[in-house]
Amino acid sequence: MRMLGSFGCLMIALTLATPVSAQVVNIAKDAEAGRDTFIAWERAWNRECRTIAVTVTFAKKPLNGSASVETNVASTIPETTRTTGDVGNCVGKPVTGNRVNYKSKAGFRGKDSFSYTVSNQPQRRRDIVITVK
Repeated sequence: MRMLGSFGCLMIALTLATPVSAQVVNIAKDAEAGRDTFIAWERAWNRECRTIAVTVTFAKKPLNGSASVETNVASTIPETTRTTGDVGNCVGKPVTGNRVNYKSKAGFRGKDSFSYTVSNQPQRRRDIVITVK
């Protein structure tokens, strides 16, 4: 079975993330009250630069707003993407993936948070903290 070969070069691009440990990725974002705010891309590709489907599963929903996932959104692999193995040749190529968004309740100001995991990865949870202004 060649499963390890295809997943061995799996590359995930997560925008604005700061790894805290091998298990959790923390993302802090500012958001304007009542408006959709981009949080992160969750996408993967193989060494041939072909999209590998990933699924976002919410572990904790926000209390003062909503988190959503747009699936199959086209994007370009950015130059700032950290690469491992031989997937570096994919920079600048098109890929589809998931776009994670947040929108606060109307009139809410303050901190909100949510978390999720992404399939096809070591189970790294993303903990998102939003400051709504």
